[in-house]
Amino acid sequence: MTTEAWDMKYKSNLGWNHAWGASPSYIIANKLMGIEPMEPAFRKIQIKPRPGKLKWAKIKMPTIRGSVHARFENHPDKFLLDLQIPANTIAKVALQNKRYKKFTITLNGKKVDAIEEGDFLVINPVKSGKTIIKYTKNKKQK
Repeated sequence: MTTEAWDMKYKSNLGWNHAWGASPSYIIANKLMGIEPMEPAFRKIQIKPRPGKLKWAKIKMPTIRGSVHARFENHPDKFLLDLQIPANTIAKVALQNKRYKKFTITLNGKKVDAIEEGDFLVINPVKSGKTIIKYTKNKKQK
């Protein structure tokens, strides 16, 4: 929540009940980029982007352990997720499962297996530091 203005000089009767001022930042971090704590103090986080038809997005989300940087590119034949996970933090990364029938997932250029969880493919754990995940449609698929 935030006040209706940034200072008393802009509005004399400030209240803390102005949800619209802060809600978009939560919705973008949590729903679009899918960044949520899974353990206290962001020791473990989940990153579960839901891009829909959005071509790209990026975020820098502050946490008690440092900022989480996430950026995605959403193409018809691949999905690229570029992450910077703070020190002393691990991540569970979930990618939308229904994109392609046959696919390859790489983590920093090395092929990895993912576990199916509902409508998502999960890579767990992803360690702190810079990570690039590519979810690519296999070329022979129509």
